[in-house]
Amino acid sequence: MNSQTKNYIIGALASFIINIALILLPLYILTNLRDYKIASTEHKTTLDIKNFKIDEEPVMPQKNEGASQRQEKAIAKQQPNQTPKESQRPQKSDEIISQKTAKTKTKPENTQTDANKTTKETQTASQAENKKTGSTLLSAINTEFKAKRESRSRNGLLKKYYGDELDKMSADEEDFLEKNFSKIVALGQIQYEKQIYMNNVRGTGDGVLEFYLLPNGDTEGMKITTTSYNTRLDKTAMEATELAKKDFPRPKVKTKIKIPFYIH
Repeated sequence: MNSQTKNYIIGALASFIINIALILLPLYILTNLRDYKIASTEHKTTLDIKNFKIDEEPVMPQKNEGASQRQEKAIAKQQPNQTPKESQRPQKSDEIISQKTAKTKTKPENTQTDANKTTKETQTASQAENKKTGSTLLSAINTEFKAKRESRSRNGLLKKYYGDELDKMSADEEDFLEKNFSKIVALGQIQYEKQIYMNNVRGTGDGVLEFYLLPNGDTEGMKITTTSYNTRLDKTAMEATELAKKDFPRPKVKTKIKIPFYIH
């Protein structure tokens, strides 16, 4: 074997050894680092308990137990001996007092809410009553105004057709005319127009018919006081009044009636 071949074999072996060393060295470092971390964690876990008393027996580590299990047992053994801090005791009482105070404050708010509801209901009822009263008052005013207007209208018609004769009438006659004059005129005119149509009377005109209405409903002394200047119209007015008298209101005493009639 020549020297060149020997050098080649030696170089190959050296390279192989170096490669093996490069592979094993990281594994060795990782293994030692993991063991170091485990050992340091166990050491820290054992020394992390601060509240142990000096006269207590040390907790002996047991086999097949992890660091976390030993720590939980040590804390569980220590907890019965621990007493609550002084700063924690008044906090509970303060919370209870604050809760009671909050409950006590809530009651007046509820009472105030109920009072507000009662006030609103009272105001609503008062408003409804005021509206009802206002409506009733307005209705009464309208009725009174209408009655006065109708009374003035009736008095105007009476003055127109009776004139000073009203002053000479008795109270019963005047009262009857004030209440029934318009009705008698309307009934007479309706019947008058019917008779005009039935008798086929032609022409236009207006006049006044006068008679006495008796308490039994009969009439007497019927005559034309203002002519229409149409004989047929005047005659038809008298016939219509005789037919309509059955529907006339009846007076307490004999009363003079004057009915206007017209056709246009």
